[in-house]
This record gives sequence, structure tokens and C-alpha cells, in this order.
Amino acid sequence: MPQDLGMPARCLDGENALDRDSSSSVVSSEDQYVVPRVTQFRDESFGLAASLGQVGHGVQLKGSALRSLLEQHQKYPDDYRGLIWRFLLRLPRNTEAFECLLRKGPHPTTEWQLRRYHTPAKSVLGRVLSCLAWHCSALGAVEELPELVHPFAQVFHADPCAAFEASLTFLLNWGQDYFS
Repeated sequence: MPQDLGMPARCLDGENALDRDSSSSVVSSEDQYVVPRVTQFRDESFGLAASLGQVGHGVQLKGSALRSLLEQHQKYPDDYRGLIWRFLLRLPRNTEAFECLLRKGPHPTTEWQLRRYHTPAKSVLGRVLSCLAWHCSALGAVEELPELVHPFAQVFHADPCAAFEASLTFLLNWGQDYFS
């Protein structure tokens, strides 16, 4: 059972997010996610607009449509990968808690953790590492933490809050035994 490190977050509940049946007519925030349409999809080779479904002023993400998209193309489109993973991981978008951690400034251990990456503390990776260390001081002492967080920082490069929440979700659900 995942241990709560004190941050209110919804994590995966053991159910494969791609297996969720989202064909019901009731739109639930757990099974479907409506993305506001700000711009047209730029990657039409994936046929996103057709496979995900149009709903009013946005695009409706469904687990079944995302599964077929992944099976057909073996990957999600680069421009929408972060959005899709945010939906699949059910990240809570708790920007208020994330901003509170950011306001504390860089954690003293962040510079030490980033030396191998030659990355400034103000980068997405640096901000996520710092917030993780402020959230749980034991994480500041983990030498391998940048290697674990780096893929999340790449996928969610435009959304540091999502990178933080995805990293914390992973650590809470699958990283507990690693630190013991």
C-alpha cells in the first residue's frame, strides 16, 4: 500500500488506466478528460482528432481511444504526450501546493544532485528535485534521484507541476522499497 508523504495527491489505484471503460454516457473526471481546444492538432499523421473524439470546444480523452492510438503508432505524439500522461496518471494539478514548495527556493541539496547533469537549479529538473526535497527531506539525500526524475522532467518540460506530481506518484507507488 502506498505511503502518503503528506501531499494531497491522487495516485494510481492499481487499475491500469488504459483498461478503464469510459464508454458510458456520463462524463466522469476519472474516466474522461476534456481538453480545451486552443489550437488545432498539429500532428495529423496520428489522426488524434478522429481517434479521440470532439466534444464541444475541446477534445475528449478516453482510455480506449488512447489504447488504440498507442497500439497503432507505438507511441503518443510528442506535442500531446505530457497531456495524455497527465490524464492516465490522474495527476491532481495541485498547483497551490507546488507553488508553496517553489516559494521556499532551491533546496540546499539540489545543487549537489544536479552536478552530473550540468543543469541549473532553475531548470524543470532542478525545480522538481528541489520541491521533492522540500516535500520529503530524505529525498534530498538520494544520489540517484535526478536519474529517476529526469524522464518526467522531459515529458512534462512545459509543466513543472505535472513533472513533480508524476515523480511523486511514481515514488509513492513503486519507489518505496528502493529506499528501505
